[in-house]
Amino acid sequence: MVLIATTPVDDESTEVFGTYWLEDAPGQRSADRTRRLEEIKRALPQDLEIWNHQIYLDPPALATSEGAGFRRLRRWASSFYPDAPPSAAARRA
Repeated sequence: MVLIATTPVDDESTEVFGTYWLEDAPGQRSADRTRRLEEIKRALPQDLEIWNHQIYLDPPALATSEGAGFRRLRRWASSFYPDAPPSAAARRA
């Protein structure tokens, strides 16, 4: 399991914290687990590069199968938004 937690620091910065939980498959060697962990950790900078170029779209560009879940998530998340219009950084997030 990979958990990536983000905390906005200001209008331009976000702290990113990652937690990785790997269980060994029966008969798996320690070297295999280490290799899997390194592959997962290498993916984070690639994800950050994608996130740095995201923009807020309303409505979002989603596959039909994704729509309902994301609408519920956005409706819930909007309860935490201030009434003021979002900053430029928030629109990119």
